Amino acid sequence: MDRNQASSRSRKPAPPQAASLKPFSPVDTAWSLDQALLEDVRCPEEEEDSNQCLVLSGLPPIYRPRPFLIDMSGPERWLFQYYVERLSGLLVNAIGHENPLRSLIVPRLLSSPLLLQTVCAVSALHRSSYADGDERTTYQTAATGYYVQALADLRDLILQGDTLLSDSGLLQIVLLSSIFLCKYEIIKDGVTSWRRHLEGLESFSRLLEGDAWGASMPDIMVFSQSFITYHKGIASLTEQGVSIMEPDESFQSTRHDAFSDTLGQNTYLQAVDPYMGFSRSLIVLLRRVMGLLSFKLEDGRVLPRVKLEIKSIVDLLSRRNWTAEHFLIPKGMTQETVGRLEHVSRAYESAVYACLHSMIEELSAREGTAEVWEELRGMLPVSKEAALTGCLADIGLVPCDCPEEAGLLPVLFIVACETDSPEQMTTVLRRVTVLEAHVGLGNIRYAAALLREVWQRRIQLQRWQDWRGLLATSNWDLIIT
Repeated sequence: MDRNQASSRSRKPAPPQAASLKPFSPVDTAWSLDQALLEDVRCPEEEEDSNQCLVLSGLPPIYRPRPFLIDMSGPERWLFQYYVERLSGLLVNAIGHENPLRSLIVPRLLSSPLLLQTVCAVSALHRSSYADGDERTTYQTAATGYYVQALADLRDLILQGDTLLSDSGLLQIVLLSSIFLCKYEIIKDGVTSWRRHLEGLESFSRLLEGDAWGASMPDIMVFSQSFITYHKGIASLTEQGVSIMEPDESFQSTRHDAFSDTLGQNTYLQAVDPYMGFSRSLIVLLRRVMGLLSFKLEDGRVLPRVKLEIKSIVDLLSRRNWTAEHFLIPKGMTQETVGRLEHVSRAYESAVYACLHSMIEELSAREGTAEVWEELRGMLPVSKEAALTGCLADIGLVPCDCPEEAGLLPVLFIVACETDSPEQMTTVLRRVTVLEAHVGLGNIRYAAALLREVWQRRIQLQRWQDWRGLLATSNWDLIIT
């Protein structure tokens, strides 16, 4: 990971500006008022040393930091508070009593300058989405400074080699910092750097899986694997040449998952994934669906392989084991949250069916053997139109500005790219615009701009469907996680 990556990224068409919003509480002042913001949150026993302890009013007692082992400047404290009270709930999609972006990050951040830098970079960049003029420039400049310094420090740690591998604490910091560098690029929409960070994170996690240190930090390894699985699955929607998942990889991603047993036999209660909620197995399947495009049709044996793969995916979908009774619901997770997670998972189920239809359409156009592909289409229990309608129906049951809303971008993107209905497209664009305003991520702005471009072409060219070709031949390079 080179520090020059901080400024290198693909040029994209200028997106529409995010809606003008008032800053989120507690961020209602500029940096010049940092100290006033924090005057009432010092520990009374440490009043003489403002750098020793900070208790945040919005932080549950379980996450409240012990005395600092590192110094924080005023801006760093302010960005830390913004992270705890705003971003830690925004950057995951399923929250119960325990949020891993607090429970895993906050205690380690207070003793790690590197992790503090990555969190400050993410906070400053996100906050710039809701600022204007000089204030936006201030946040963006601060974000870049933290990011570049974090890259340099992370590289120095990795170069320690065996010394790093002998220190469990440092290994944890490297993994968590790498995740936040990925999050930074998602907010910025820096695809090239995001892919490199994710590849590095995946390689490092794979290295630790076979090492004793991995067993010594199971919570962080599980969180890291969740992050990787989610982002690789969703990235497959827009990546060119998604690799076909090997059987062992597919098994590793779905073991102890909703597909391990039939509905009546499944006695294993799954953990609710912080990124995927109830939808983990569906997102794994989504990547398998997108991998169908990687089959080489000039090989005469491909058609039977495609048919076998589609049959396997449909069989797994027919088990429908991603409802609440199959999950270990965390303490503090409300019934409203559980209900919303079920709607999101049903939206993903419909989206997977819609993508299967899309894959068959595209493969049929390449091969030209209509009757064979018509047989494959007949294997699907719902039509493409019904799948898209069902997807939108469940999306509509997820309230705007709830925590689970952030996970809707991939399914909204699928509906917008695959529908022929102007009414459905209008519904999607309205929801994406609302999502952009609520979540404030650069990737959502670029996704919305691409969808508008797709529909401009569709209106002009009548039933134009080659949105993947548009991605491949133009300068669009999207993160839609």
